[in-house]
Amino acid sequence: MSPTQFSLFFITNRFTLTFLIFIFVASYLIV
Repeated sequence: MSPTQFSLFFITNRFTLTFLIFIFVASYLIV
């Protein structure tokens, strides 16, 4: 795995994690 692929994977993974946390907080606030 090249460094470019690794950084891209890390950024995508982080974005997904942030997105999931955002949805969790939003649903908590709505309820």
